[in-house]
Amino acid sequence: IKIIYPAIWVFHKSSDLILRLFGVKERPASPYVTEEEIKTMISIGGEEGTIEKGEQQLLHRIFEFGDTEVSEAMVPRTELAAISAEATVAEAMQLVSEKGFSRYPVIKENIDNIQGILYIKDILITMTQTDIMNLSVSNFMREAYYIPETKMVTQLLDEMRKNKFHIAVVMDEYGGTAGLVTLEDIMEEIVGGLQDEFEEISAEAEVKIIDEKTFIISGQTPLDELTEVLGKEIKSEDFNTIGGYVFGLFGRLPKVGEQVRTPDFRFMVMDLENRKIGKVKITKL
Repeated sequence: IKIIYPAIWVFHKSSDLILRLFGVKERPASPYVTEEEIKTMISIGGEEGTIEKGEQQLLHRIFEFGDTEVSEAMVPRTELAAISAEATVAEAMQLVSEKGFSRYPVIKENIDNIQGILYIKDILITMTQTDIMNLSVSNFMREAYYIPETKMVTQLLDEMRKNKFHIAVVMDEYGGTAGLVTLEDIMEEIVGGLQDEFEEISAEAEVKIIDEKTFIISGQTPLDELTEVLGKEIKSEDFNTIGGYVFGLFGRLPKVGEQVRTPDFRFMVMDLENRKIGKVKITKL
């Protein structure tokens, strides 16, 4: 009982919040709330309008998610984009321009022999300090985190939080690579059929790497999230997002294709959405 008490306490506190949403101020006599009771409260909230339909569906999906194994959320081995441990940084950047991912498994000979994980941002940060294009990617890869395909996704989420990693190699029972699973894959599994409804949220953090000096970035991306990608900090006391910052540089609403420069970057407006900058192409000078 001591082991499971923290989980019970969390459900207990969560139920208090849901009860308050329904105007119930007095706590039930029992300090324990079952999963079915919480599901019932969510359903009642949907019927009475206290919880919006999309929120209701998402909450039910989260409960279903508790029984999901990582094999249901992973990218299977046949769809993986990997890079050889002998490849150069220049070859890695070419792969990025073709695939657009920010992390790649580094393999030796075949996909069943993953040596580590290459984070493209690690390369980009080093690029700002020295020429590394001819160096091997193995110099920059991080240690891989291996898990069995039968691990529950909820367990993996907890491990990701504690150990601060966002990607894991999924192994089959014979020691081969079954696939990869990322934090983004898990979030997509939770949201499931609600993806279109939440598409705008996921688009806000979009960063597409063209090459080591060129990036296409969503206008809603916060400035403080770009430092690691760009290798330099963009400071502004007036704006929080890159779209707002570029708008401020123009001093007016620019047209698609217009450009503006600072000492470190050239900014081109790629898209406008409802009289705001939707996408920006940033080139390091």
